[in-house]
Amino acid sequence: METAAVKGPSVVVETEARGGRLRPRHAKALLGIAVMMGFAALWEGVARLGLVTPILLPAPSSIVDTFWYLVKSGKLWDHIWPSVMRVVLGFVAAVLVAVPLGLLMGRSSWVDGGLYASFELLRPIPPIAWTPLAIIWFGLGTPPAIFLIFLGAYFPILLNTVSGVKAIDKRLIHFAKTLGASERIVMVEIVPAAALPSIMTGMRVGLGVGWMVVVAAEMIAASSGLGYMIMDGRFTLQTDVVIVGMLSIGFLGLGMDLLFRKLESVVLRWRRELVAER
Repeated sequence: METAAVKGPSVVVETEARGGRLRPRHAKALLGIAVMMGFAALWEGVARLGLVTPILLPAPSSIVDTFWYLVKSGKLWDHIWPSVMRVVLGFVAAVLVAVPLGLLMGRSSWVDGGLYASFELLRPIPPIAWTPLAIIWFGLGTPPAIFLIFLGAYFPILLNTVSGVKAIDKRLIHFAKTLGASERIVMVEIVPAAALPSIMTGMRVGLGVGWMVVVAAEMIAASSGLGYMIMDGRFTLQTDVVIVGMLSIGFLGLGMDLLFRKLESVVLRWRRELVAER
């Protein structure tokens, strides 16, 4: 017999027979793990039966062996570190440029109108399309990769910041000015705080885009990083190395997203408390 107890916005399912509690999100996580394990078992069976050549699709057990070899030899870390460093540098640069400009565009119709055409012209261009120019301007290696990551993260952050500022209730600004707040205080203290949820959303999206861009950039204009490792594995027909690189990208991207979501929950704690009070 199961009973459902509702507390706040969440639902907790209590199982009396076991005396424990099973949250829906935990059940979904277990289901996801089970699906992945089933897929891996099917993959292993197909590979061991020889239904596909190992060059095209190596068995999961072979991929695990390659992973541990790359970890123990330090080769995997030699590629992970440059990729993470490039993403962090490009992302931070995008935040430092996009957030102040987005706040200004959201508050000033003149700035928004003056930059709108240029913004809409450049925004649809994929960051990878800038690769030839990035190589011409910065050469090979880390600088062009950081530039491409900057472009990939910049536009989502800018767009969400502008949207967040424009969505602020105008009565909030009016009340602040009525209480004596200057335009500088409004721009520095009130507007960023009110638009922070949208800014954080843009930063999260920008971080994901930047992580995707670094891999593509490293495939073309770098001699290290996970993207380079994947391309090198392709040239030498080491499919297991290619898949290890791909999985490393996936797990690192997931880890970055989870860390950012944790940071977001801490920074926006006041928002959850406000919603709970309502």
